[in-house]
Amino acid sequence: MKKLLTALLFLIFAAGCKKDNKTAPVDPPLVPISIAGETLTSQAEVDAFAEKYKGNSLTINGDLIISGATNPNMDISSLKGLSNITTINGALTIIYCPKVTDLSPFANITYAGSVFFSGVGATSVTMDKLQSTGGLQLNDEQTSISFKSLRSVTGSLNLLTKNLTEADFSALTEISGKLSIWGTSLSNLNGFNKLSTVGALLLLNNPSLENLQGLNHLTKLTSPAVVNASTTPVLYYRLNGIFIQNNAKLTSLAGLENISDVPVIYLSNNALLTDFCPMKAQIKALSALPNFNFTAKPIFGNGATIKISQPVATLTGNGGVTSTADAMAIVNACN
Repeated sequence: MKKLLTALLFLIFAAGCKKDNKTAPVDPPLVPISIAGETLTSQAEVDAFAEKYKGNSLTINGDLIISGATNPNMDISSLKGLSNITTINGALTIIYCPKVTDLSPFANITYAGSVFFSGVGATSVTMDKLQSTGGLQLNDEQTSISFKSLRSVTGSLNLLTKNLTEADFSALTEISGKLSIWGTSLSNLNGFNKLSTVGALLLLNNPSLENLQGLNHLTKLTSPAVVNASTTPVLYYRLNGIFIQNNAKLTSLAGLENISDVPVIYLSNNALLTDFCPMKAQIKALSALPNFNFTAKPIFGNGATIKISQPVATLTGNGGVTSTADAMAIVNACN
């Protein structure tokens, strides 16, 4: 009788285990398809797009534009149905979407012709599968961004995000255009620790930026000092080279010492910057060159061209040193 009871209990237990171990249904694999570009201007259009291509892995052969500009309610708030997009051969543009607080649906994109976010409510951007893009610009309130698989940008990378404190571009080695970091809250550039080549470098109005050590693998600037200045609108800061201005906590140029060719250097109004010695060789070489003289057509005005004479090396208002001549005296005293 005891053996019979034991056997019965075992059968009940085994049956329960079998019931509990039923495998959950598996979603069918996504079917890859290619579609033309799309412009989505309302939440209804976003939802309809997501429903139409549910079950597909999408390559978009054109632009994907998500914009609330023409919608008085700016009602786009969720992009959750767009996580099946893997490639955008045109531009990924999201503008005038203040209610969009989650950009994680774009985490599966491996390539985009360009990425431009402006007027978006999300405080973070994570696109860690993106490997290459033709250009990247973020204009919003993000505090953290992560593009840790991005290796190359064939255009410019522009960060104009005032609350930004964390940026991970730890695989990025090359930017063919400018790297512009403008008005952020970054304290360092450690997220760019593999970057070796850029077209030009602009670090402007970053009040928390303390050091440039994250750029110590940077060896080459590839853009000429002036490009088509006689026909293309050119602003003063759109010359190519190194432009570092209004970074209140920056004290040293350490991190830039390995750059071999610098067409122009402009250092101005960095209140604590007194250590020019890491770039003493580059600054001395530039200071011996004549001014760049060129004709430019300003963006604003009556369209008339103006003649500009730009010093190759400008070091003014840094660490209480008023003039370039005084700064050069400090550079010449470097060991």
